[in-house]
Amino acid sequence: IGMEYLYLDKFDEARLNFAKCLEVDYEDYSSLYNVIYCFDMQNQHTEAIEYLNNYINKDPYSEVAWHQLGRQYFILNNFEEALRAFDYAVLIDEYFVGGYLEKAKTLENLERYEEAIENYKATCELDDPTSFAYLRIGECYKKLQLYQLAIKYYKKAVHEDPLLDKGWIAITNLKLKQQKYKKALYTINKAIEIDDQNPVYWRKYAKINLKLNAYEEAIHAFNKCIELNDLSLEIWLGLSDVLCYIGEYEAALKNLLKATVY
Repeated sequence: IGMEYLYLDKFDEARLNFAKCLEVDYEDYSSLYNVIYCFDMQNQHTEAIEYLNNYINKDPYSEVAWHQLGRQYFILNNFEEALRAFDYAVLIDEYFVGGYLEKAKTLENLERYEEAIENYKATCELDDPTSFAYLRIGECYKKLQLYQLAIKYYKKAVHEDPLLDKGWIAITNLKLKQQKYKKALYTINKAIEIDDQNPVYWRKYAKINLKLNAYEEAIHAFNKCIELNDLSLEIWLGLSDVLCYIGEYEAALKNLLKATVY
């Protein structure tokens, strides 16, 4: 009955029926997930927390309930309470990959990056490593300004998932920071191959090519940004500056006149 109500998007009725399932079998975790899903769909996170606290009062050793409680606190940006809940989840089940993953994300939001890294690494040891975990480890090392380690884990992320454009962009950003423009060009090309409709990638492509004095490529990138409706003043001026630099003054003027329309 609960599932039928879900199909009808009647979340209150669905939740009540899933809650009845839990009255019959308190360890019916699929029903518990569905109860919380109904709360989520209605943005009733405070109510979900109240429900989960009542559930935990009856079953304090339910790692699933603690995990779900942590998720609700995380959504509300109450990271201290979220961390407390995830701590209980992994204390109850030391092999709970989902608990370590959420705990790591929470620690990252609390800017406790070294501890976050430990927990992301724990997920890789307990289960097959994921590109997401490697990417987040790289981001934590970047925040700690340990750039070589950050690059190492970004590379692990794209090795795990070569189509992870966020991984290629993360490497690009660090290579730009290190002024290694040729390497940055290689990685931004990888990102663009995956998603050539992202104007942010074309912006970076333009920036890198300008550093390499590849003006035709930079012009192509700026035009691509405009084609993708990135119509900010920065793009128009960047394009005009390059056109002027290579002596295409009429084209630069036409471009600036177009800019006044937008």
